[in-house]
Amino acid sequence: FNAREIIRKKEDRALILLSIEDITSKKKIENDLKTSVSELRKTNDQLDRYVHLASHDLQEPLRKIMIFSDRLTGGGHITDEADKSIIVKIENAAHRMTGLVKGLLEYSRVAHHGDLFEPTDLNSIVNDILSDFELLIEEKGTQVTVEKLSEIEAIPLQMRQLLHNLIGNALKFSKKDVVPEVRISSRPFPQERMGDFPSLSSSRSYIELIVSDNGIGFNPKYKEQIFMIFQRLRQSREHKGSGIGLSLVKKIIENHNGAVYTISEEGKGAEFHVILPVERER
Repeated sequence: FNAREIIRKKEDRALILLSIEDITSKKKIENDLKTSVSELRKTNDQLDRYVHLASHDLQEPLRKIMIFSDRLTGGGHITDEADKSIIVKIENAAHRMTGLVKGLLEYSRVAHHGDLFEPTDLNSIVNDILSDFELLIEEKGTQVTVEKLSEIEAIPLQMRQLLHNLIGNALKFSKKDVVPEVRISSRPFPQERMGDFPSLSSSRSYIELIVSDNGIGFNPKYKEQIFMIFQRLRQSREHKGSGIGLSLVKKIIENHNGAVYTISEEGKGAEFHVILPVERER
C-alpha cells in the first residue's frame, strides 16, 4: 500500500466507527424516550385513578354536611338569624364542593372509557341536552338555533359531556338586558386548513362543530388558558364555575384526535370551534 491508500483506509475505518457510534447513540435516545413515555403513561393512569377514588370518597361526607345543615335550618333548631346565615353559607360551600368533586370525577372518567367508539348522532345528543337545560332557557328567554348536525364515529357519552359543557357555558355567560342567543351548527372542515392544526391528519375527513353565543365573551389573550383545569376568567355570583368544564372539553377532543379553537372578544360573545374526525382511526 502507498501512503495515500493507507490514509484513505484509515479515513474509511473512522467513518464506519462514527456511523456505528451515531446509530448506537440514536438507538439509546429512542429507548430512553420509549421508557420515559411508558413511565409517564403509568404516572398519568395512577393520577387518574387517584383523582377518581379521592373524588368518590369525598362525596359521602359532603352529602352528610348538606343533610345535617338542612335538618338544622328546616327543623327549627336554629332560630338566630346570624346562625341561620352561617348555616346557609355552609350549605352553599358544600354545594360548590360537590360540583367540584363531580367535575373531577367526570374529568378522570374520560381516560377510562376504552374502545367505545360507535356511530353517534349529534342531533339526538343536542336535543337531549337542550331538554336538560329547558328551565334555564325559559328563565333567560334564550333563543336557541340548531342547524342539521353531522353523524360521526365517536364515544357518545363523551360527546354528550363535550356538548353539555359548551352549551351550558353559552347559556350561563349571557349579558344582562340582552336577549341571549345560542347557535349550534356543523360543517365539513376544509382540507386547505389542515396545516393550521398539526394534530390533524391530511388523510382523514373532519367536521367542524360550532357553538356560538352573544354573551359576555372573553379576551382573546386567554384563548389557551381557558382550557386549563381550574382556570376561571371570572368570579361572580352571576357566573359561577368549577374551572373543570372546558378542560374536560379539551381532553375529550384530544381523545378523539381532534382540535379546538375559539373566536371571542370581551362583550361580543364567543365561538367554540371543535374539529372532529368523521370516522375513527382504523
